[in-house]
Order: sequence, then C-alpha cells, then structure tokens
Amino acid sequence: MADVIKPLLAQGQSPFQIVTNHPELGISEKTLYNYIENDVFHETAGITVMDLRRQVSRKISAKKSKGYKKRADRKYLKGRTYKDYREYISEYPDVFVTQMDTVYNDETGGPFIQTFQFVNAGVLFAVYHKVRTAQAMKDGVDFLESVLGTGLFRKYVHVLLTDRGSEFTAADAMEAGADGTKRTRVFYCDPMQSGQKGSLENKHIELRYILPKGTDLRDRTGGSQPGPQPYQFRPG
Repeated sequence: MADVIKPLLAQGQSPFQIVTNHPELGISEKTLYNYIENDVFHETAGITVMDLRRQVSRKISAKKSKGYKKRADRKYLKGRTYKDYREYISEYPDVFVTQMDTVYNDETGGPFIQTFQFVNAGVLFAVYHKVRTAQAMKDGVDFLESVLGTGLFRKYVHVLLTDRGSEFTAADAMEAGADGTKRTRVFYCDPMQSGQKGSLENKHIELRYILPKGTDLRDRTGGSQPGPQPYQFRPG
C-alpha cells in the first residue's frame, strides 16, 4: 500500500485523489489521513505529514488545532520493533515465543478477547475483558502468569510478540513482574503486517468459525465477573 501512496503524494496528489483513483487500496480518505498523521507508513516508506500538500501549505488556527488528537507517544517502540525482534531471536534461537492480540465484534462496546498463542506448542489461551485498554491487557498478562506460575510463564512467554494497537502500548508494565524484575520481552510487528504473527492470525481464522462476526461474544462466556477471566469457547 505504501509503495502506491508515496509516489502519488510526491506528485502532489491529495489523499482524496489517491483513494478515488485507487479503489484497490480499500481505505477511505479519512483513514489515509489518519495513517499518515499517526506515522503508520513512517518506518516502512518514510511517509510523514510533511508529504501532505494541503497540510504543509495551510496553517491551522489555534482554535481548530485543539480538536486534533495528540500524536501517540511511540517511545515504547524503542528497542522493541520487529527488526529488534528478529535480531533477538537470531541471538537466542531457542527461546519460546508467544503471540498476543485481541478479538472483538464491537470495537466500541466490546467485550474483548485477549488471545495468546504459544507458538511452539500450538496452544491458544484467551482472556475475556469488558474494556480494551492498556491496563486491561497488562492485567491479562498478569492473569496468564498467575495461571502458569512464574517459572513456566518466564520460560514459555520469554518473548511476547504483538501488534501496535493502542491497547498494547504499556510495554514496560507488561514486561515487569510483581517483584519488578523482567518476566518477558515485548516486541511489536511492523504496521499493517499481521502476517508477522501469522500463527495467531491462523488461530483467529479458526475462532471465527465459532465466533463469526456479528455474534454477541457475551453469549459465549460467563464473563459477568469483574477482572480478566479465561474465555470459554462453546460451539454455537
């Protein structure tokens, strides 16, 4: 996608022109603006807001600028990119990797299923959440450790690979155990590269046979209790 967008921006085309002339991209003008403003293509193609012709040439009033979201703090990515992950695995090829993500049918109201795929064992563990926040995902990691026990957790979740969703930004908190020592190493896939955690993505395909889009996920679990809970998959 970035390979198509970058030269067109360089030619002075606006996001509207790009998405109109290239429907195969499958995104809206607003989505493209969001991708560029949030640096989704920065690392892979060097695209920044400076490539937006209209934004460079137009000064935004102070009043209007208050309505724009602050750019996300990406300090959590330092030393945790997919390139860093590859280098770490190259240096320590025998460590166990667990992939993490979320599954949901209602992005606004939830509920949300935090999934953990133990790559070597092919085992999927899922945790039910009522909210999709960084704190909830950190609580899910804590819950997984409480189920496995500290020793097994630090062995089989030596590396935790996930995507760059806002719910996974609390890297330091997820890495730290209750005693303050490092219990895992968190790494992040490149933007829009879900195949980099393909083992989990394949499991999600299987999950969709049980939890097709549109299904009320509350019907498939006893998730009325507070806090994270193991998710119960039952055939519909």
